[in-house]
Amino acid sequence: TEAAAECLLDAFRADKKIALFCDYDVDGITAGEVLTRAVRPYGEFALTDYASPTDGFGLTEEFVRRAAAEGCEVLVTVDCGFADNDAVALAQELGMKVVVTDHHRTDGTNPADYHINPQLHGSSANIGAQVAWKVGAAIQERADGEVRPEHMEETLYLAAFGCNADWGPVKDPENRAFYVQGSPHVPLGVRRLAERLKENPEYMGEAWGTQKMLDMAKRTSRVTGTETSAVLRAQTIEEADAAIDRLKEVSKELDATQRKAKAQINQQQDKYKNEAG
Repeated sequence: TEAAAECLLDAFRADKKIALFCDYDVDGITAGEVLTRAVRPYGEFALTDYASPTDGFGLTEEFVRRAAAEGCEVLVTVDCGFADNDAVALAQELGMKVVVTDHHRTDGTNPADYHINPQLHGSSANIGAQVAWKVGAAIQERADGEVRPEHMEETLYLAAFGCNADWGPVKDPENRAFYVQGSPHVPLGVRRLAERLKENPEYMGEAWGTQKMLDMAKRTSRVTGTETSAVLRAQTIEEADAAIDRLKEVSKELDATQRKAKAQINQQQDKYKNEAG
């Protein structure tokens, strides 16, 4: 983690372009927002994108080539990348250093320059957003000698929210520390979404509707990770509402389609029962 933090901080200080690739589920989009907020005092990612149900889980060669074409010299993944050896190798062939941050089970053969994954050390408690939070903390400690206050507030909440949504073990002491310390610091967009769903975002384990809405890019290819993460990035109520309206529109249509399909299945079952009777 320390070596990866040094690589990223040096790249920001040298004004090198850095690309960020995130998974599309709640853990992935919170991980992306966590790391983006963590490095904001030192720079911004030149390119950010998300996986999609259409392309499948993991780092894509299309994104790697796009990052290279835009002059990126470092590529970072969050909540994905552990099994994308070919895409990682391609990025290196195109001149980029690669930092993989992930939490999924791995065989350790990933060729990334830096592979941050608790599974490499026999641990499975942390999930992607927490790994991203720890990388961000390491960058801040190297830059400022300490973790910045905001990293212990809304950014910590996002890491805890991602952990809860990805079924991080509640009994794990470190996970519980994330939940307890992060829960009071709800970002504006998450709070607004929860309010509109009549949920309390400080009780993450009960905010199922909020989690489901933020997982929309995993449910349908009609919504992208960029659209769901817009809720996390919102700086005003108006920005939050615009992002939430988009998610609620698609969710309503999906629910209607599912109800119709269920009704058709029930009709078919009734028909077969009547014929059999």
